[in-house]
Amino acid sequence: MDGMIYVTLARWPDGLDENGQVELLVATTGLDPFTARQRVAHGIPGVLLRTDQTAGWDMIDKLDAAGAMAIGLSPTEIGAAPEPRKAKRLMEAQGAPKPMYMVEFWREEAQALLCDDVFLLVRAKIDRSQVRVRTGSPPGPGDFFSTSLSPGAAGAFALNLNWTPGTHTTTVKFTHIIDLYTRSGTRVRIDGDKFNFDVLGDQRGLTELENVDKLALKLAGECKGAMVDTGFGDFRVSPELARGVVHDLVGTTVIKRDEGPAFELYSVWSWHLHRRLMAR
Repeated sequence: MDGMIYVTLARWPDGLDENGQVELLVATTGLDPFTARQRVAHGIPGVLLRTDQTAGWDMIDKLDAAGAMAIGLSPTEIGAAPEPRKAKRLMEAQGAPKPMYMVEFWREEAQALLCDDVFLLVRAKIDRSQVRVRTGSPPGPGDFFSTSLSPGAAGAFALNLNWTPGTHTTTVKFTHIIDLYTRSGTRVRIDGDKFNFDVLGDQRGLTELENVDKLALKLAGECKGAMVDTGFGDFRVSPELARGVVHDLVGTTVIKRDEGPAFELYSVWSWHLHRRLMAR
C-alpha cells in the first residue's frame, strides 16, 4: 500500500443526524451521495476509503475541522506501531509490590511486564472459517428411476444412482487474540491457539474462548490504568481486507475467510486512537 492511506472515522461531530452525516462525507471526502449513505449505514468506527496520501490527509483535516475524529493510516503510521511479540506464557512475579509478569516469548528472550506500564488491551475474536463446495455430476435422463417392462408382467422399477450429488461443508474456526500495548513501546500478543494458560491456575477452563476471556478480565483488573478495546467486531473495513480467499480445484471450490489482516489494521488503528485520546 505504498503511497496510499486508509481514511478512518472514529466519531461523528455532535448533533448530526443521518442526512447531516451523509452531507459531511460528501463535502469532506468527495464520496458520491449514494456511497456516502452506504458508509453511514455501515456505522463507525471504520474505514471510509483508501486513497492517495495527499488527498487522504486533506480529507482528515476537513473531517477534524468539522468536529469529527478521523484517523489516517498510511505506511508510516502503520510502521510506527510496535511489532507484536508473541507470548508463550505469563508467569506472575510473586512478592512484587505491584502486579507484574515475566513474559516468555516464542522466539525472544523473556521480559518483565509491569501492569502499570500497560495502557491499552485489545481483545478480539478472528474468524478463520472455511467453506468447501464440491460440484456433483448432474443427473441425466433416467438417472433416478428406470422402468423395465416385459410382456404380460407388471412394470419393474429400479433405482439408478449413476450421478454424484454436490456437497457443501463449513469448517468454523475462530482465533482469540489479546494485544497488550505498553507506554514503553512494546506490544505483547497473546494468541489463544499458541498460549499456555497455566497462569490462570485453578480458573483455567476447557476452551480457548473461556481462557482468553478469563485472562483478559484478569489483566484488565490488574492493569488498572489500561483502556480496554473489544470493538473489533464492529469495525468496518475496506473490501480488500474483508474479502475471503477462493481456491478453485478440480470439481471443488474452497473459500477461506481470514480476518487476520483486518485485525492487524484494527489493532494499530486502536493504538493510534487511544494514544490520541491520552494526549488530550
